[in-house]
Order: sequence, then C-alpha cells, then structure tokens
Amino acid sequence: MRHDSVVRKRLDDDCLLDGELHPSIAERLARVLELPVSSVANLHGVERDEHGVWLVWQFIDGITLDEFASQSHSQAERDSIVRELRLAVAAMHSHGIVHGAIHARNVIIDSRGRVCLTHISPLLYSDPADDIREVERLAARMGFMSRISPRAGTNGNTVAQRYRRRAFLAAAAALIAGVMMFAAILWYIRV
Repeated sequence: MRHDSVVRKRLDDDCLLDGELHPSIAERLARVLELPVSSVANLHGVERDEHGVWLVWQFIDGITLDEFASQSHSQAERDSIVRELRLAVAAMHSHGIVHGAIHARNVIIDSRGRVCLTHISPLLYSDPADDIREVERLAARMGFMSRISPRAGTNGNTVAQRYRRRAFLAAAAALIAGVMMFAAILWYIRV
C-alpha cells in the first residue's frame, strides 16, 4: 500500500465565495478533516493553484466497487463487501457526516477485502437516508445482497432495524449539536 500518494479533486466553483471557501463548506471540510473513521479516506487539506482549488485526499490502493463487481466473486464475498460498506456509512453517520456522493467509483476495496469510502462531498448534505438509499441502490444494481440480512440480533432487533436506528441516532446527534450551538449563540448575543 502506498502511503505517500494523494488524490487531488478539483473543488467546484459554487463552493467558493469571492474566491475563498464558502464558510459553510469550510466548516464541513474541517469536520471531515477530523473524522476518526478508518473506513473513510483521510482528507489531507485544501490546496490552491493557478488552475483552481483542490481537495487533497489520501490515496487508497485497491479497486473500485465497479471493478470488484465485474470480477468473479462468490455471493458470500459480495455480501461481505455490502456489509462492510453499510458499516462504513454507519460509522461516518455516527460522527454526524453524510457522504453525499456515494457511488461505485467512491468505494474502494483494498487487497484485504476492506471497504474504504473516498471523496466525501464538500456540499452540505445532511440526510443520512440519502447515503443509505445509495448504498442499497448500489447493492441491488451490482447483484449484491438485495436487502439487509433479516437475521435477528441478540436483543431481537433485525440487522436492518439496528442499521436504520444507528443512522437515525447519528442524524439526531447532529441535530442536537446544531440546536445547542444555536442556543449558545443566542445566549451569547443576549449577554
């Protein structure tokens, strides 16, 4: 695995305000920079050159989900990849980040069969259900598990129910944090 390589992705001009990062975009990217999830490529920073503004991402050595799906794999291997993808998305959501650009080119499978998400959208996506829908579309389109396994968990909940609950809790935590920040700003203004 190459640790020294990066991938640069040009930032759309609509993410800029008077040539600088829009404050909301800058705040989102700062949160992505600090994301402590090993199944998501690290954002190293933002660079500017004469050709534009670039997001600098960790290079993940592996193959895209498209490439994986085009190869011959057992159903168990395919199902394992979908489970890993769902866990990666849930982990990201648990930290209040919605990917916003989940598609087969942004899902990398390394040589050990681990899934890593790349290129989180800088745009202000906030609904975890959008990511979950995209994961399910990918799974269905590529002939992977068409549904989350109906196996019951130890407390009687199905895996699907636990997954939806995790995504809901991540969204609720992000909402509560936003409300608390808003309340703090209001308190500060009154003082």
